[in-house]
Amino acid sequence: MGRDRGGFGGGQVNRPEQDAVIQQISGQIHSLSGFDQFGAKDMVQAARSVANAISDDLKNSQLRRLYGMVKKIESQRRSKDKRGQEQKRDHYTAEQLELLRPRLFYAAGRQAGVRPLRDIMDEAITSVNKRAYDTLPAIPEDRPAEVEDKAEKEVRDKVRNEAIAKAKKISDDYEAAFKRFIEFFEAIVAYNTKR
Repeated sequence: MGRDRGGFGGGQVNRPEQDAVIQQISGQIHSLSGFDQFGAKDMVQAARSVANAISDDLKNSQLRRLYGMVKKIESQRRSKDKRGQEQKRDHYTAEQLELLRPRLFYAAGRQAGVRPLRDIMDEAITSVNKRAYDTLPAIPEDRPAEVEDKAEKEVRDKVRNEAIAKAKKISDDYEAAFKRFIEFFEAIVAYNTKR
């Protein structure tokens, strides 16, 4: 019999209860406008419930292997440009999270205990990547000085600055969503640790 970790029902979770827990948390994640909107208290409670639901079916090594993949994505998220400046790689991260999905589905096909985690992580990846694929605004290009008058330049500069600010906001939102995803997975691993 599993131990009580808080969450829904405590102790060992039977199949119908497990499915209900996973569905409820998937729905909660689905309703978010982005994973960064997952409040800390709700996120910790959800992680506890997921860990409780998967505790008897998922091997610790399998969970840690999947967690290791996520941490690898996190470590590769930032890179240095030619000037040595650190830059975020939102689209790279989003693509790597998308590529994590087939691995989750493969693992779930091999071991039924992975299915509940796969369902939750699939929904979480969708929620995180909502932020990555927000439409970036078009940034107007410079025109030769002899073609552009002062008023046109002021308008173009204003539009450019607004576009850059929006792009930064999209990137910051994605950063927050990805960070919350990592925290969620870490909490699941922490609550799932078998003694």
